[in-house]
Amino acid sequence: MIQGIQKSCRDSVADKSQVEAYTEATAKNAAGFDAFNTAFFKKDLDGVMAAMTDNPIFDAPNPQPDGTCYQGRLAVKAVWEIIFKSGVQFEVEESFSTGDRAVVRWAASLTENGTTQTLRGVDVFQLENGKVAAKLTYSKAESFLGLPNPPAILVDLADLAGKL
Repeated sequence: MIQGIQKSCRDSVADKSQVEAYTEATAKNAAGFDAFNTAFFKKDLDGVMAAMTDNPIFDAPNPQPDGTCYQGRLAVKAVWEIIFKSGVQFEVEESFSTGDRAVVRWAASLTENGTTQTLRGVDVFQLENGKVAAKLTYSKAESFLGLPNPPAILVDLADLAGKL
């Protein structure tokens, strides 16, 4: 019975080329998502940026409750650089992608002065044409491992923008 239902559903698709196009787009997005994660967890800044669209968004978790939205290659790259240089170590607990969305559940740790802080969180991604368009981060902490608060980051970004 179930096989009959599945067959009738497949047969009811009016334009099978739409299914093929969706499948191709999903595969392209999955490959782009994998490229981003590989680069991110290696702290490969150039690789991360190569895996992002021309106008990416990073929605950071701090300050809570609403976080801070960074948009554009310059702003997003500057934030990644600060995070990568901080010494924070990331570990993937689980990840998956489907269509134009992806999710990573992660753990992060940072050791300073012999004390290790840990943080767990989830990133929700929007994917476009095999690239990361947006990364929205949600975490189980009020701060992000002692990293600079957004106003300090924005000052750094304004200084950086003035040098371009």
